[in-house]
Amino acid sequence: MTFVRCSFLILVIILSIGLSGCADNENNTITVSAAASLRGVFDELADEFEQANPGTSVNVNYASSGILRTQIEQGAPVDVFASASIEHMDILQTEEIILINSRTNFARNSLVLIVPRNSDVNTTLENLKYADRIALGDPSHVPAGRYAKETLESIDLWPELEDKIIYTTNVKQVLDYVSRGEVDAGFVYATDVTGSDNVARKVPNSLHTPIIYTAAALKESKHPETAARFVQFVTESDETLAQYGFISIKDV
Repeated sequence: MTFVRCSFLILVIILSIGLSGCADNENNTITVSAAASLRGVFDELADEFEQANPGTSVNVNYASSGILRTQIEQGAPVDVFASASIEHMDILQTEEIILINSRTNFARNSLVLIVPRNSDVNTTLENLKYADRIALGDPSHVPAGRYAKETLESIDLWPELEDKIIYTTNVKQVLDYVSRGEVDAGFVYATDVTGSDNVARKVPNSLHTPIIYTAAALKESKHPETAARFVQFVTESDETLAQYGFISIKDV
């Protein structure tokens, strides 16, 4: 009788371990905090990654890179960070929050100046002096805004235009303001104006810091291997990134 009872207990333990392992596999979900400008392409990459890795789910959280970095520093349960600025990733690396070996640059972008379709303001940087309201992301946490500020400082227009600036929380908000005609001009990424009615002109890359997207898995990830695998997957997805207007880091 004792032997039967012991055998039963052993069987229960084995089944419990097995079921626990299944539960872990079923709950192999990673959270990716990605720059707002990656919305769309990362939605597709998440779907592609899930198809290539059955049993894995990817939840993507979008916001400005600076806000996402602050959330991570405050302990947000994130597995992967994808930033539109090397600066924000450098800060997390200095703070030893990311897995350094997983960090990789995966794409580049361009900055563009946009005005509403029926605007009286020509799409040149010099003509911004005739605008009343100019939208750009808050440079303190929106990389596109910082690149825009660098651009205006490079051509000595920032002091003249600073009082006309309308700050936004991300690049998508800039696009919305311009599309609705609530501002005379704005700065966004080239990838944001695909299919837009707004008139855009590319800003020379020489006027601002290179726009490089970088990603890394986080040390506190509950699924570090899956997180690192997703980062690698993004790095190898040049074709999908190109479909959304991103420039391959390999072409630089």
